[in-house]
Amino acid sequence: MRGPKSRNPRSTSGQQRINNRDGRKLTGSQFLIALSAVVLLCYFAVTTYIVVNDAKYNKNLLDDATIYEDAFKKIHPGNKDGDVQKVMSNDSGRAGNDKDEGIGKDEGDVQKKEVIHVNTSNAEADPEANTAKDAVDVDSKKQQSEETVNVSIPETKEEDTRNYQLKAFIEPINQDDWKIKPLPARKGTASSLTEQTFERIACSTLPEQWPTSEETAPTNKDPFLPWIHDVFPSADGQYIQFVAQNKRRCQSGTRKADIKKFMQPNIALFQHVPVTRVVSIANRKAEDEDRKDAETSTGTGTDTRYRISSHEEADPDGIETRFICRFKPSMEETLSMHNMNYDYHTVRKAYKATFTEEGLDNHMIWTSQLLFKCPVPKALQEQVRLGSTVMNDFATQFVDLVPIRTPPRYGSPTTYLPPRLYSDGNTWDPKKEWGDNHLLPKIVDSGRWENI
Repeated sequence: MRGPKSRNPRSTSGQQRINNRDGRKLTGSQFLIALSAVVLLCYFAVTTYIVVNDAKYNKNLLDDATIYEDAFKKIHPGNKDGDVQKVMSNDSGRAGNDKDEGIGKDEGDVQKKEVIHVNTSNAEADPEANTAKDAVDVDSKKQQSEETVNVSIPETKEEDTRNYQLKAFIEPINQDDWKIKPLPARKGTASSLTEQTFERIACSTLPEQWPTSEETAPTNKDPFLPWIHDVFPSADGQYIQFVAQNKRRCQSGTRKADIKKFMQPNIALFQHVPVTRVVSIANRKAEDEDRKDAETSTGTGTDTRYRISSHEEADPDGIETRFICRFKPSMEETLSMHNMNYDYHTVRKAYKATFTEEGLDNHMIWTSQLLFKCPVPKALQEQVRLGSTVMNDFATQFVDLVPIRTPPRYGSPTTYLPPRLYSDGNTWDPKKEWGDNHLLPKIVDSGRWENI
């Protein structure tokens, strides 16, 4: 019998290499090399994708400058070159000026008007034309190539608006009242408010000048006043958009419990409150006669009072609101709306609560920024859309922001959602929490932002 064959180590190693080539099996080092190559390829692919999309984004930013120009093209189909010039006509002596062609004025008429010329050709008015008649003649020759839009400027002059300084009225807060059911109506008066006045703010530098620092922000004294960082009109002129931040999030950890308790009103602003209009000065002529003169002189009198109500009782524009918006100098009032429902957003995120009483909710990033807007009264929308209410970079129209002061709702985000989102499962009882007749104070007696 033959004994077992002795194995040759060299032949075995050679055979293994042959198997690797034939069976395409990789050693550990070869696998790592291949994996590194794949990772590098993915890295370069992602980098290229980011660079390309970033370039597209930058191009879109450059294209944004033509948004308003394109809007004018849609309104004025005859416009080809998008050349929009704004010419202010301040007195009747300029009726014959070639920049105000077609705008006839009677002698002595000093009403301000803004004339927007949309030029569709390089044709210029006759420089010799210096009478109203010549201007009309030139206009008749150019009616196929030029469209003129007249927009009335508010009667308020720029020098008059210097009296509309940005202010904050600080209202004392007693959180012990929150423990009382139903929530008692506030009884404060204008004399209990602390006024804080700020410097005049230009439109182009508003985000830089706005009082957001720890030293100047009134939110540190009255957390019901939103910590505003920016405010601007929508492109269609229908809304004034506010961008605020959740200042309670600036404090974290168990050692900040007292500060987070004091800042609770700031998170209440993220949750809607339904209200209804109930009282008109026209129907109560004898009420508060002793304060009538004071209200008239400060421009803070109002024809409307508001009551916190249920969804079913609320006015259509008051079902989901949080602020009373009062426009000046017209003194018209609208009710704010959130850009989104933050409680419903929490439901969709499958979280158990939008906020916690302890303030341990900083990981919920969607409650970092407070977005809400004030509807612009219809009479002002066109002027706001065109920007004609801004003169020399300063506003001639203003808005007061009056928060509706109720404590935050803790617990499940489905506790009190509006009917359009969750009509059957609400467990929050507005009559138990707020009562049947929770009348809000007059604006003059309420803490507020004024002359924004």
